[in-house]
Amino acid sequence: MKIIILAFSIWSCQAVRGQTSCTAPFVPNGKPENDLAESYPTGSFIRYVCDSGYEFVETHYALCEDGTWNLPVCKLLTSCTVPFVQNAELADGFTAALYPTGSSVRFICDTGYEFEGTKYAWCVDGTWTLPVCKCKCPHCKHE
Repeated sequence: MKIIILAFSIWSCQAVRGQTSCTAPFVPNGKPENDLAESYPTGSFIRYVCDSGYEFVETHYALCEDGTWNLPVCKLLTSCTVPFVQNAELADGFTAALYPTGSSVRFICDTGYEFEGTKYAWCVDGTWTLPVCKCKCPHCKHE
């Protein structure tokens, strides 16, 4: 019983003085840049790398604070499949199967059609913002 009280007293003193340590952290979809130790003192940083197909939400490191880790988050990169625009074709031979968020591709309207606005499609969070090709000839059906 004395040993338990002594151990609790030592742990309580360390916790009050902010000397609590953290065990090795785990980051889903990420791995540390270096091998992990069994424990880390308060104030320790560990740099992480997200797995392929994932990106950091904010920070790329884990921080031990008073026995608790503030961990980085690796989220799945969103992507778009090949876009389709009615009455248009992809320009410049774009052939990728998937386009990551932030990608843009250029279109060329078919003969007799013209762009209403931009000629670019933009992949944003897995969804395309697409251009529109409208008929410029009198023989076209009204769209």
